[in-house]
Amino acid sequence: MTMIIFLDIDGVIATSKSYKEYPDKDDLLDRRCMQALNYLCKTLNAKVVISSTWRMEGLEALRKKFEFTGFKGEIIGLTPNLIDEKLYARRGTEILRWLEQNKYEGEYIVLDDEIFDIKNDIAEFRIHHIENGFRKRGLTIQRADKIVKYVRENTPVPFSLEDRKKEEAESEAKREGQYGIWYKLWDAVESFYYSLDRIHLFKEIKYAIQRIKRGWSDRDVWSFEGYLAEVIRDGLKHLKQNKYGVPTRFLKDGDDGPQNVRIAERDWNATLDEIILAYDTALKIMNGDVYAPFEGEDARGKEKKFLNNMHELGHTELKFLTVAEYAKMKEGFKLFGEHFFSFWD
Repeated sequence: MTMIIFLDIDGVIATSKSYKEYPDKDDLLDRRCMQALNYLCKTLNAKVVISSTWRMEGLEALRKKFEFTGFKGEIIGLTPNLIDEKLYARRGTEILRWLEQNKYEGEYIVLDDEIFDIKNDIAEFRIHHIENGFRKRGLTIQRADKIVKYVRENTPVPFSLEDRKKEEAESEAKREGQYGIWYKLWDAVESFYYSLDRIHLFKEIKYAIQRIKRGWSDRDVWSFEGYLAEVIRDGLKHLKQNKYGVPTRFLKDGDDGPQNVRIAERDWNATLDEIILAYDTALKIMNGDVYAPFEGEDARGKEKKFLNNMHELGHTELKFLTVAEYAKMKEGFKLFGEHFFSFWD
């Protein structure tokens, strides 16, 4: 049976290295990553559906670009753009819609370098995160080989779970009988190694050291807007609760008498609340908890249509910000700029 690979492009087969090597911009795909994709398609008998925002270029244009870079497989489609070229729809939802529209019930996997808008909709074992630490290399042959191994180990087998457990137990007993205590020792070492790999212990240590030394890590800049929004929101919450004064611009006529200071503190707290709300709202948009409102002609109608599509897929909790809520967020951003030099204590 044919497998489907839902493919992101940036960070997977278009890397920072390929952008530097192909400055003519007719060929922005990494040929080495394309070889790895060819290996995946051939080994897994897979065909490709583009889930990247590159799909806006159109199917034929992408086929030509892939062919030019050495792709030997077949691109059979593009995931739908559920909100008319706006980028607030979760990619996982668009993948589910493609599966529904094409009545596809076979096996599939997802290759992407950012999974925050996928993991809530797609089963974890189907998602292969080309981690941002690999951004300079994208999809490598080594990474592709791991994906093949994982897929083969996690693809359902045509016999019962009890039979599978029995077969695994017999195989385990056979290996233990052959190697005795050495097998148990190796199994313990291997289990420990893979537990470290799963929690990315060494990477977490590296990122922690980077944050201590410079205030941000390599991982933070992969989605810097989200990192900054969280830092600003939480930092201003702390400032509001622990400050000992107010900016002089809030003191009417420079009067620092007790009553005037109380009024100034009230106004400064209200301003901080507006800014905190703005960045909290921005984080909700980035996390896919709410959507920014449509703009232009029949905006409310488009929102209603989009929500109906989402509800059909079972996402009944989704909602759009009101125009007033969105304007309030923008006003909070404006206040942040106006009072930038007042965030001290």
